[in-house]
Amino acid sequence: MQVPGLSWLVTILLTGACLSKAGESQRPSNRTDSLTALCQRLDLGAGAVIADVGCGDGSGTLLFAGIVGKRGTVLAQEIEAAKLKTVVDKADGRGFHQVVPVLGRGGDPHLPDGFANLIVDAYHRLWEPLPLLQRLKEYMTPAGLLAVLDRKGLDAEPRRLAEHRRRISGPLVVEGMRQAGFDLRQTRPTPAEDRFFLVFGLQGLSSP
Repeated sequence: MQVPGLSWLVTILLTGACLSKAGESQRPSNRTDSLTALCQRLDLGAGAVIADVGCGDGSGTLLFAGIVGKRGTVLAQEIEAAKLKTVVDKADGRGFHQVVPVLGRGGDPHLPDGFANLIVDAYHRLWEPLPLLQRLKEYMTPAGLLAVLDRKGLDAEPRRLAEHRRRISGPLVVEGMRQAGFDLRQTRPTPAEDRFFLVFGLQGLSSP
């Protein structure tokens, strides 16, 4: 399925076989504000299409549904049918009929093709980032950008320790993205000092 000319946002949450097995408690208190600000920076508002990959308990899905409004669409993606049904039931209870369920499988989220922009929230929770990022890359247009929003970790901190502490270093993200086929394009400010926001483009292509 192809939806040309639409901007999109994907937030990687805490569920799915390709993600970390860590618990969902103690999320950053500024996460909602951060995601809302990033939507604004990407001009994602009423009528936009947003894909929530690994939608988990649906907290991000409901946030995005409020942002895009009745004219927009939120693709709620999960690899567990029972969790996906729970999210859809929550959305229906709030009157968010713009939420569309998408049942993925393993490292393939089964999203439509041809979207422009991608945001990965909580990169540190990706269980095996390389295959998932390589698959997500296939959904992007050549001019598309991939942004990573996460909590700052120590540069010398081991990957598993950083994951346990719900953070990761920027250089480690840059290296992981390079291996997946992305180049760093921009570093942008965030609403919180303990977070970073990095923007990547496809390797071998000039900045849009």
